[in-house]
Amino acid sequence: MRALVIALLPLVACQGRAPNGGTGGGAPSAGACISDADCPPSMWCLYQRCSDRAAPFVPPIDTTSPAISAAPAALSFGIIEPPTTRTLSVVLSNVGDTMLTIESVTITPPGSPFAVEHLGYGPFWIRPGRSRDVFVTCAPASTAHQAATLSVLSQADTQYITLLAN
Repeated sequence: MRALVIALLPLVACQGRAPNGGTGGGAPSAGACISDADCPPSMWCLYQRCSDRAAPFVPPIDTTSPAISAAPAALSFGIIEPPTTRTLSVVLSNVGDTMLTIESVTITPPGSPFAVEHLGYGPFWIRPGRSRDVFVTCAPASTAHQAATLSVLSQADTQYITLLAN
């Protein structure tokens, strides 16, 4: 695909009018061009300027890494009257192409009315292209405003989800 893009750039970039508004008759000004023929042999016409033929830098894409996505970015539990509880879920997805390891899922500050489901002992894994629901329960002792943060630590990244109630 990269070779195709590079091969088409001179064709696309050099069409159109000369820098002076004409259609190409006469010599272009220094460094300006209408076609590759107006440039030295080691250069090509790119955006009506003579440019080096070196391939443009394309950063390498790491195709062997996991990537985490968490949705939604915030959970709003609404108004909860004690002793009522409400449970909502966050979807953790592996949008990478290798196994994603979730090291820990925690809620801060400790002692808040929010609790994350028991996820077993130790880390858990999510296969590429797959998702996992993580359930969070809010059981407030009063109707006062409640806020906390759910932190999901993985080898790919840490995701932070805001938790709100009342």
